[in-house]
Amino acid sequence: MRKRLNRKRCIVCGNPTVGFSGYVFYESGRTQLNAPFCQEHLEKAPQYAVPVFENQAALDIFQKMFPVTYLQDVKGKQILFFNTHKTVSLN
Repeated sequence: MRKRLNRKRCIVCGNPTVGFSGYVFYESGRTQLNAPFCQEHLEKAPQYAVPVFENQAALDIFQKMFPVTYLQDVKGKQILFFNTHKTVSLN
């Protein structure tokens, strides 16, 4: 079952969304534009990997499907997952 992305909450901290950046990648291979961020994390968005991933399986699939994009936009950057704010403090 696919997780829903709460577009009213910052992907990093859970605070209310003020803007969007990048895109999200689902385990199914589906993409959706605009990951939600609060003001603080929207300013830091270039530091994070693009896209935001649904889960670890989505990350693994993305890496296999798009190895060059993975190396350019994900590797070495802070990876975000849906509801990251509920699992890890990334501030």
